[in-house]
Parts: sequence; C-alpha cells; structure tokens
Amino acid sequence: PVHRPAPASGEVSYASRPKTIYIFRNGDIHHTGEKLLLKLDIRTMDQLLKKVSDEVPLVTGGCRCLVTPQGHRMTSIEEFEEGGQYIALGGEALNKERMPQLRK
Repeated sequence: PVHRPAPASGEVSYASRPKTIYIFRNGDIHHTGEKLLLKLDIRTMDQLLKKVSDEVPLVTGGCRCLVTPQGHRMTSIEEFEEGGQYIALGGEALNKERMPQLRK
C-alpha cells in the first residue's frame, strides 16, 4: 500500500468505497453502538464528526474526535476500516474503565 500523509481535518480525503462502521459513546458501558454508513460524499473529518454528532448524541456535546478502542485517534477518512469500531469523544479523554460493549 502507498503511504499518504494524513490530511488536516479540513482537507479533503476520499474513502475508496462506502464503509459500514460502528460508533460507541465514550464511557457508556451500556451503549451497544450505532451503525453508520460512511458514504463517498463524506470527504472530510469535519463532515464525519458532524454526522456522528447528529446520530450519536454525547452527554459532553458534539463529537470532536473518533478513536479506536485502543486509543488511536482517527485523522483521515481513509483510515476507517469496513466493520471497524470507533469511540466518539467530546472534549474528554478516552474512559478505558467504562469501555462500551464492543461487537464481537
């Protein structure tokens, strides 16, 4: 694979095809995740964060970043994997003690 530097949040990057991802609320151990279709018209991280904010309401306000369950911050649309599971964060840190119930 060709390594491309991750674009800044306002820059355009393209997913090569639509992907289904699962978004979980940080610190909500009872949240079973929301299925989200990452369509080709979502071209920036800002657009994706807005979509997540609309579809997965957080107690702390809008979604400011998405991370993997291991804590890796997603910085580019291209990084998302089909069937991947990501945790939505407002301004708070990842709460590993109250990790949502991820899908098997």
